[in-house]
Amino acid sequence: MRKIITVIFLFFFLFLNENENSYAQNADQYERIVVAYDPGFPPFQYEENGIPKGFSIEIMNEIANVEGFEIDLIAMSKQEAVKALQNGLVDVILNMHFIQQYGKIMEFSEPIYVSSIGILVNKDDLNKIESITDLSNRVISIERETIEYEFMRNIRRVKYNVTSNQENSFKLLIDGRADAFVGDRLTAQYLMEAYQVEDTYEFVSSNVLPIEYTFATQKENYQLLTLLNRGLRTIKSDGTYTNISEKWFINNDPLMERLKKVVNILAGLIVLAIFIFLIGLRWNRQLQMLVDKKTEDLSKLNKSLEYQVQQTETSYLFQKQILDSSPRGIVTCDHNGKITSFNPKAKLLSGTMKDVINLNFQEVPLLQFLLSKNAGRISEDKYYVEETFWTRSDQKEFYLRYYIYPLYGFENKTSGFILTFEDHTAERKLREQIYNQEKHKTLSRVVAGIAHEIRNPLTSIKTFVELIPRKMNNERFQKEIATYVPNEINRLNRLIEGLIDYARPQSVNKERIDASKLVDECVILFERTIANKGLNLQTDITKGLWIEVDRDQLKQVIINFIINSIDAMVIKNQSHLTISITAYQHEGNVVIEVSDDGVGMEEEEIRRAFEPFYTTKPKGTGLGLAISEQYVQENEGTLQIKSNKGVGTTMIVRFKKKGVENG
Repeated sequence: MRKIITVIFLFFFLFLNENENSYAQNADQYERIVVAYDPGFPPFQYEENGIPKGFSIEIMNEIANVEGFEIDLIAMSKQEAVKALQNGLVDVILNMHFIQQYGKIMEFSEPIYVSSIGILVNKDDLNKIESITDLSNRVISIERETIEYEFMRNIRRVKYNVTSNQENSFKLLIDGRADAFVGDRLTAQYLMEAYQVEDTYEFVSSNVLPIEYTFATQKENYQLLTLLNRGLRTIKSDGTYTNISEKWFINNDPLMERLKKVVNILAGLIVLAIFIFLIGLRWNRQLQMLVDKKTEDLSKLNKSLEYQVQQTETSYLFQKQILDSSPRGIVTCDHNGKITSFNPKAKLLSGTMKDVINLNFQEVPLLQFLLSKNAGRISEDKYYVEETFWTRSDQKEFYLRYYIYPLYGFENKTSGFILTFEDHTAERKLREQIYNQEKHKTLSRVVAGIAHEIRNPLTSIKTFVELIPRKMNNERFQKEIATYVPNEINRLNRLIEGLIDYARPQSVNKERIDASKLVDECVILFERTIANKGLNLQTDITKGLWIEVDRDQLKQVIINFIINSIDAMVIKNQSHLTISITAYQHEGNVVIEVSDDGVGMEEEEIRRAFEPFYTTKPKGTGLGLAISEQYVQENEGTLQIKSNKGVGTTMIVRFKKKGVENG
């Protein structure tokens, strides 16, 4: 069979390919060709110990041997290779496939190999990802500027992790940075074996689409293209191509085998038809060349149109499925306000069961309510999000969150707008219920705290008052009542002042200060106290930390932290305990930290630490941290607690750094 095909082709070339022979004569002038290849695309082309290897590399070497020229192989990414080809730095790019943007800048040879695009996922996800439609709201790893990339861009809500080659995309999958790999099945199979992960990953049952790989040359470089096609046909006819293909793709997938058989059958039928046709029309060779050329062009155009129709149908069905199953109401309108789509959820929420397509949105009560004041505000680069209450005709109330944004047409120009809306009524009611519950709980705790704090000093005062009739002339009693009653009254006064500071804070008097000096002042105040209690003190304070705050409020915050740290370590009652005070700059912020080796806090204690009157200290009021948090917020800072029970606590405040003080 191969000999017959070879004879037929030789016959065809001898009698009917005069123009192509002229191209071939010019092509014979090539003595050395620079070839670009992507090393991240095994088994077609890759590097092993710096040596180029792969199916396409061997095919190019055999063509070079047959046609009598030498090649220089240069490794570069596909994007780099395209630029190099345009700039004349390389002559040929291996394993290119036709996409529209490449068709404008390069010519493509006959197919080198026909493969397919598949979806590779973790075996644990096979029950979740069974087809391309299951990739919605998932992350896929994919090579940019490929047929599969152009195809997947038509699928909405798919998140992309784009790389420069197939191997990098595969690595993203096995590194856990993608839910699925979309790319060449043969490459994925090869990489699974190379990385020894065949037992972890598997292809979904369906393929995405077939793909043809070719050689690419500069636009209108027909001499070199003829040389490559002639060499490719030669090695296919003498069996060299088959031997190389079987060497690299012994375990080809079923789709490729079927395509190969179909291609072989078609090739045989085409060759037979050409042979019969040439015998009958030998006398009109020039006319036949033109007919063949036009037939080939029409065939490519027909395949392209069939593919586009198929892709359009697939995209339409996929989009319709998404719209029909969406939990949101989705409506699209043109510039004139005419409704062009209205999904089932929109019908359910609006209470409109009739067909509203081609009606003006003003005729649908819900759309008229949401769009009347907003439709004219839509621009090409803005969208709007709002929430509102709406009462349907059946008097049912809804709390809706809706979005309005531009609708873009084929030429990337606005052709109307999209309205999406969702029912948040139940969520809002639940949120209000939880808020009220928390408000009541907080109020109960505050009232209980106030009652507890006031009751203690009032009990002491009441006791002394009740004893006045009996012990009024007792000298010792007089001293005690003169001492303890004022102390208890002062205690009540401090409690009331703390409540006033928390409920109605004083006005903030901000000024630019050096935080390092303020921290130093606080440290000096407590050095002797810390030493007298047998505790250690460590400081690490960077100079020149300028911030804009209320000096007195920040000083009170740091003092509260230090007092709490001392009390926590005294309660722990162990030796060699340390309080650390640091101040430094980090990512444009000034950070102040007060750390201790005290008793620490549990998660529940951390969560409630800023509640008024919540305290774990025997004589604490529970207002210190509440007021400190308020002061930090008023000065546009942040406050954070890090603590472990039995280990210690760190209080961290951050403020924006304001730069070096002027003057």
